[in-house]
Amino acid sequence: MARNILIVDESEMMRRVLHARVHASLDDAVIYEANGVDEASNFVRKNTVHLVLYSWDIQDEDGF
Repeated sequence: MARNILIVDESEMMRRVLHARVHASLDDAVIYEANGVDEASNFVRKNTVHLVLYSWDIQDEDGF
Protein backbone atom coordinates (compact mmCIF):
# COMPACT_ATOMS: atom_id res chain seq x y z
CA MET A 1 0.00 0.00 0.00
CA ALA A 2 1.31 3.40 -0.94
CA ARG A 3 1.94 6.02 1.72
CA ASN A 4 0.16 9.26 0.89
CA ILE A 5 2.21 12.24 2.04
CA LEU A 6 1.18 15.88 1.78
CA ILE A 7 3.85 18.58 1.87
CA VAL A 8 2.50 22.01 2.84
CA ASP A 9 4.78 25.01 2.34
CA GLU A 10 4.45 28.36 0.59
CA SER A 11 7.89 27.94 -0.99
CA GLU A 12 7.86 25.82 -4.14
CA MET A 13 11.60 25.24 -3.79
CA MET A 14 11.21 23.87 -0.24
CA ARG A 15 8.39 21.58 -1.35
CA ARG A 16 10.56 20.20 -4.14
CA VAL A 17 13.52 19.64 -1.80
CA LEU A 18 11.34 17.78 0.70
CA HIS A 19 9.72 15.83 -2.13
CA ALA A 20 13.12 14.63 -3.34
CA ARG A 21 14.32 13.72 0.16
CA VAL A 22 11.21 11.72 0.97
CA HIS A 23 11.38 9.86 -2.33
CA ALA A 24 15.03 9.03 -1.67
CA SER A 25 13.99 7.22 1.52
CA LEU A 26 10.53 5.86 0.71
CA ASP A 27 10.09 4.32 -2.71
CA ASP A 28 6.38 3.58 -2.20
CA ALA A 29 5.41 7.14 -1.21
CA VAL A 30 2.91 9.12 -3.23
CA ILE A 31 3.68 12.76 -2.51
CA TYR A 32 1.28 15.63 -2.96
CA GLU A 33 2.06 19.30 -2.52
CA ALA A 34 -0.04 22.20 -1.26
CA ASN A 35 0.88 25.87 -1.44
CA GLY A 36 -0.95 26.90 1.72
CA VAL A 37 -3.46 26.03 4.40
CA ASP A 38 -6.56 26.49 2.23
CA GLU A 39 -5.23 24.20 -0.47
CA ALA A 40 -4.10 21.64 2.11
CA SER A 41 -7.44 21.68 3.94
CA ASN A 42 -9.35 21.06 0.72
CA PHE A 43 -7.00 18.21 -0.21
CA VAL A 44 -7.27 16.51 3.20
CA ARG A 45 -11.08 16.70 3.12
CA LYS A 46 -11.19 14.86 -0.22
CA ASN A 47 -8.28 12.39 0.09
CA THR A 48 -6.67 9.96 2.50
CA VAL A 49 -3.36 11.30 3.79
CA HIS A 50 -1.05 9.30 6.03
CA LEU A 51 1.45 12.06 6.81
CA VAL A 52 1.46 15.85 6.54
CA LEU A 53 4.77 17.73 6.45
CA TYR A 54 3.81 21.24 7.45
CA SER A 55 5.89 24.41 7.61
CA TRP A 56 5.85 26.20 10.97
CA ASP A 57 6.05 29.66 9.43
CA ILE A 58 2.96 29.35 7.23
CA GLN A 59 0.01 31.73 7.75
CA ASP A 60 -2.56 29.69 9.68
CA GLU A 61 -5.15 31.52 11.76
CA ASP A 62 -7.59 28.55 11.91
CA GLY A 63 -5.14 25.93 13.19
CA PHE A 64 -4.83 23.47 10.31
